[in-house]
Amino acid sequence: FIPLLICFIVNTVQSIGNIGACCDVSGLPTEGLDVDSRIQGGLLADAVNSILAGLMTTPPNTTFSQNNGVIAITRCASRSAGIACAVWLIIFGCFAKFGAYIASIPDAVLGGMTTFLFANVLVSGINILSTCGIGRRRNRFILAVSL
Repeated sequence: FIPLLICFIVNTVQSIGNIGACCDVSGLPTEGLDVDSRIQGGLLADAVNSILAGLMTTPPNTTFSQNNGVIAITRCASRSAGIACAVWLIIFGCFAKFGAYIASIPDAVLGGMTTFLFANVLVSGINILSTCGIGRRRNRFILAVSL
């Protein structure tokens, strides 16, 4: 029970940061009732998915910071684009030929794109840090612990 609880807490903290960063790269306000509503909805969705995952004996699910990198690169934060991607991923998973085609992408290409995505996530985080005042002792401590 305790290890699963720790996983849930870590995923909750991660999700709050990811949702905030997603608002930032999407050009949405990063403070206010709208952001609080988005965070509450994201945490609820993560909680429901994680409970279902726990019932199926798998680790809890979480949001992914790679999505923020994709939004920063493409400037597309549309929910309909996300749903279309989900449909394509389900199709690729159900039909082996599509999955084999995706699996045939060279490792160097995937590695380069992954590096680029996570560099965008890093830059987004630095941008958020620049707005919250890195000069304060508390913020420097949080940053040092996270690095």
